[in-house]
Amino acid sequence: MTQAVSQAYLLGISEGRSMLNCYLAAGDYQGLPDARAMLANCESRLKQGYAGEMRDCIKGERDFWRNQVRHMEKES
Repeated sequence: MTQAVSQAYLLGISEGRSMLNCYLAAGDYQGLPDARAMLANCESRLKQGYAGEMRDCIKGERDFWRNQVRHMEKES
């Protein structure tokens, strides 16, 4: 069964990408350690009990960082 992707989930992905681009532009991005820290932060926020659109947004951001970690681990 196919599940629809919410606008909030897509916003979370967009926010993750924006954060990554800001870190890269500022020269503050340390690669895999930072991506793992961002992923852990998202997972921690999900455990705090957010619901609805906020939860979907955090899930989108989490999935963005999860994908970044996966790509970086393959490269190393």
